[in-house]
Amino acid sequence: MRLMSSWATSDKRTLLHFSESTLEIFYQHVQASDTDCEAGGLLLGSVHGAHMLIEQATVPTIWDKRFHYLFERMPFGHEVIALARWRASQGTVRYLGEWHTHPEDHPQPSSLDRSEWNHLSA
Repeated sequence: MRLMSSWATSDKRTLLHFSESTLEIFYQHVQASDTDCEAGGLLLGSVHGAHMLIEQATVPTIWDKRFHYLFERMPFGHEVIALARWRASQGTVRYLGEWHTHPEDHPQPSSLDRSEWNHLSA
């Protein structure tokens, strides 16, 4: 499976790039069997004008709720990492979003996914 490492708007005014270490986290959590649970976490990185660099993805913690068709991220663990990265970078590395897997070769966002996107973008 090949993952997209960069994405740009059609006018090329906004670029989103995923670091190799972030892509490696995604690879490690691909749901390859019917028994694998969804995984997810936070996306941390930096903003450069209209462009974003995703530098790190947190991994599921023992407190997260993981099922084959559902991932519910619990705040503890992820927030500690995000705050530590923000402090260590003097505010340049920050929360940029969230990620989670789907047990499909060509994932389709659920109504809950779309609802969360609308909530976060507002």
